[in-house]
Amino acid sequence: MRGKIARIGKRSIAMALTGVLTISGLTIRPASVAKAAGAQSDRVVSSVKGMYQFDMTDVVVTDTYYDNSLQKEIAYLEKLDENRLLAGFKETAAYAKGMTDAERTAFLNGATRYGTEKNTGNWENSLIGGHTLGHYLSAISQAIVNPGTKAADKQKLQTKLDNIIDTLKECQEYSKKSSACKEGYIFGATLLNHTSDLEFQFDNNEKGNLSKVS
Repeated sequence: MRGKIARIGKRSIAMALTGVLTISGLTIRPASVAKAAGAQSDRVVSSVKGMYQFDMTDVVVTDTYYDNSLQKEIAYLEKLDENRLLAGFKETAAYAKGMTDAERTAFLNGATRYGTEKNTGNWENSLIGGHTLGHYLSAISQAIVNPGTKAADKQKLQTKLDNIIDTLKECQEYSKKSSACKEGYIFGATLLNHTSDLEFQFDNNEKGNLSKVS
């Protein structure tokens, strides 16, 4: 999809979009002229009748089955400890900063990756550890803006979200002037003793050497 920005300002952004979306043989083409993004009521309407863009906040689900499902999901999100999902990122940041063992232990504040317990599977304690946090960020962000989420739950999830963002920012700060990684680097997987070259596993992944761990 290509877009041309006609004007950028605090009030509106006008864009002309071109693109084709094909779903199960159905070709969807956008309208020839896109509306300027101004008032909230303005929508970019496709040439397929009845299709338009809307925000999650525009949708309220009243069916009891789906509402029950949402509440169970929120309860699960609140149950997960974001500090355990952040443990791998904090460990990497500690090595990037050059912390001592005592300093690293204090920085982690007792948090361990999910999957370190016996018979729980690897989960976050593996070569792909850290990726769960991305899914978690999406889930709690969507739950916060969902009209079906209770105010008290929104606040709990917002606190978790703020903690995650603040911690990841702190981890990135520790990568500055590091000899073990580039500035801004964050990583949540098991390090496999490559604490002086924190980008080793990431570089391996980009090269397709997924089975090479040392």
